[in-house]
Parts: sequence; C-alpha cells; structure tokens
Amino acid sequence: MSPVAVLKALDAVAAKFPATKAGQAAADKAKAMRADSALMGKIQADAADKECKGWLSMARSFIKAGMPDKAKPYLDQVLQKYPGTTYAQEAKELLGKTKE
Repeated sequence: MSPVAVLKALDAVAAKFPATKAGQAAADKAKAMRADSALMGKIQADAADKECKGWLSMARSFIKAGMPDKAKPYLDQVLQKYPGTTYAQEAKELLGKTKE
C-alpha cells in the first residue's frame, strides 16, 4: 500500500472512531507520518508526478488539436500548485505555445 493510501486510511479510521483506542492510534500514526519530512516530501513528489503528468498531457493534446485556449487552465494548475518544479518549467514552455 502506498504511503498516501496508508495516510488516507489512518485519517478515515481516526475520523470514524475518534473515541476508541484504534481511532486514537490511527490519529497518532497519521500525525507521526505528517511529521516525517522525508516521507511527506515523497508523498508530495508522487502527487506532483501523477497530477502534473495528467495536466501536461491534456495541455499538449489541446495545443496539438489547435485549441490552445483550452490548454491554459491545465498549465495554470501546474504553475499554481507545483511552482519551482520541472513540471512548472514545462508548463511555462507550453504556455508560450498557447500564445502563438
């Protein structure tokens, strides 16, 4: 199970059973996971990878189809949510193609 899935499962147990030992243990484990900067960095990198690849693919498809105006919202998502990444750099390059 991926770290993201584990964290979501722990959050679900903690929310559903807050007054139980299992609920408290789940909340404690989720808190410990969030305090682990290396783990959270990996989780964020995995999320960026998944989301950005999809958004950039959609943008490229719209640009290729001659609809650059429809690509812009996807590129803006990348730039807003993941600035400073290689995905943001690619989004900036593609954004230039929406103005051509």
